[in-house]
Amino acid sequence: TSLWWLGNVDLAAGEIDHAADRLGAALRAFETIAMREEMIGCLEDHARLAYLRGSPDEAARLYAAADSQRARTALARPPRAEARWRDEVAATRAALGNAAFDQAWAEGQPWEVSEMIRHALADVALAEVALPVIA
Repeated sequence: TSLWWLGNVDLAAGEIDHAADRLGAALRAFETIAMREEMIGCLEDHARLAYLRGSPDEAARLYAAADSQRARTALARPPRAEARWRDEVAATRAALGNAAFDQAWAEGQPWEVSEMIRHALADVALAEVALPVIA
């Protein structure tokens, strides 16, 4: 879980690329050892990462999928995390507009965990490809 927390520190500091690396590694670890609650929380952080990278549509899909998984498994967010999540979802809705947000939300809701992970890690992989090579 230390990679997950360090990824969140990176997000808070605006170190998006470092956050992506750490959150991606944390997500893979949570998947490997079947830490479902942590995995869903980490996927919510990947949604925030997608938003910060300028992909509010992907963020909305990931937020919807994570919310649906939480409902199916009765895993509630802690109160402070719930408040932050609501603010992030509201910002995503504002960025997309109601119609586009509702469409993206509807696309993400039925995703199973494996599809959520695939989307989250694809975003991380795209960022790694986009990084400049320093010779």
